[in-house]
Amino acid sequence: AEPNAAAPVPAAPVPAACPPIRLGYSNDARQVAEGRGGNANETLKDVLKEMAKAGMISASNIDTKSRYPDRWHKHKAGLFRCLELVAFAGDEFDMVILERGPEQNIFDAAVEQNIFDAACRLEKAAHEKLLEFEGTSLEMNAKEDRPKQPVILALATRILAYKKRCWEATGKQGKHSAAPLIELDALREMEKEQQSTPPNYRNVRSYFN
Repeated sequence: AEPNAAAPVPAAPVPAACPPIRLGYSNDARQVAEGRGGNANETLKDVLKEMAKAGMISASNIDTKSRYPDRWHKHKAGLFRCLELVAFAGDEFDMVILERGPEQNIFDAAVEQNIFDAACRLEKAAHEKLLEFEGTSLEMNAKEDRPKQPVILALATRILAYKKRCWEATGKQGKHSAAPLIELDALREMEKEQQSTPPNYRNVRSYFN
């Protein structure tokens, strides 16, 4: 080779295949996609406050016309069961406060506190009524080693158990999950009548349900 000849240019390396791009979820999106969203530990008052600030509450029909947060799509039946109890036991004035939340400055500390206080009162009324259905009270529950808490999924299970009792007392019409809630005293009277009804005879109340 000639002494002054240029050195050959090395060939460019072949690039390695690019790794596939991993699309990331935000925490909220991941929870929605996986159907979790921390539902297991969410209390009724916190979700009511969230729904109020997002304009999801219907005061006149809180259990049938209100909308729910996306992360509750998997357990929406349980959430609406709790809202049914809120409608049964709560004060309509507090429901109106929640419905009108978006009409106010929700970033104002006083407004936010007012919404939260209303949500707390509704949670307390609902839980107190459910404990009454179960033959106990807030005071007695507080003295238990493991007092029952107003966590939505746990509340929903307990409400469903009471609704089944209502369903049985009213003639087992339709699905027990759709049975209307009945005050405990009235339910006990119906159960007494049912026990006194002879076998193979239908209780007269069942004809009106």
